[in-house]
Amino acid sequence: MITAQAEPPDIEYIYPAGAQRGTTVPVRVGGYYFHGQANFEMLGNGVKFQPVIKRTKTIWFEGPLIYQPLSQQSENYPKDHFNEIGLAADAALGIRFWRCWTSQGATKVLKFVIGDLPEVIEKEIDAIITAHPPKLFEQGGSEIIRMIRDYQKLEAAYFEETGILPIMHTIAVKSDLADLHPWIMMNLYKAFDEAKRNSVGRAFEMTASRFPIPWGPHFAEQTADLFEGEYWSYGVEPNRRTLEAFLLYAFEQGVCQKHLKPEELFPTSLLDSYKI
Repeated sequence: MITAQAEPPDIEYIYPAGAQRGTTVPVRVGGYYFHGQANFEMLGNGVKFQPVIKRTKTIWFEGPLIYQPLSQQSENYPKDHFNEIGLAADAALGIRFWRCWTSQGATKVLKFVIGDLPEVIEKEIDAIITAHPPKLFEQGGSEIIRMIRDYQKLEAAYFEETGILPIMHTIAVKSDLADLHPWIMMNLYKAFDEAKRNSVGRAFEMTASRFPIPWGPHFAEQTADLFEGEYWSYGVEPNRRTLEAFLLYAFEQGVCQKHLKPEELFPTSLLDSYKI
């Protein structure tokens, strides 16, 4: 007979990691494999707490699953569980030890500090994912840095491996207008494609630089090698891999109710183009 055993519980943090005696503070306990709740204890006199902690909303960003080797490795993130620590006015100063346990075992022991001064909780974010850098970062402040400094190298390697390049924009046309004038979609596509090609062509001009960037044409040529000469491909078929990945993530992350295909997003007149 084979007995199946679940993963034993463990803990990663308690936040805040200390408090002033004579106060009551809400805390978050980061735990693994609690399956919704766990038993909690903190040693020493003058301390009150909830003996059972339950799952609450986790603040930490975990990130979506990405189909890359590093993301396929086994990994887990601690989940936040709520508790409230009450400290008597005459509670002894110093370190108190705490732990959690479930039916599958007990966790390691971590520290909680009792002091005479109030705990300062800075309400600042640890990281941000944004389409535009914060103003402080653009001004050169040292308080904010890039989480990944050599991001261009990693992004280029990701594109070479997957063929996926984040899409910039999508042009939308009202359905009643498209039904009345079906030729509008292809004409718009060709107009924007021609404008894009003219813009890219200016980046390669050596005699008169159109952009105030030293060695601009040289950088354009380097990037052209990566993209095989085709910058920001327009159309459905050249972007199929990117569209399919986008639609898969949208479905898996609950944005879409079903797993859509690129053909379901665009009119049939844009799926193919021909030169006569």
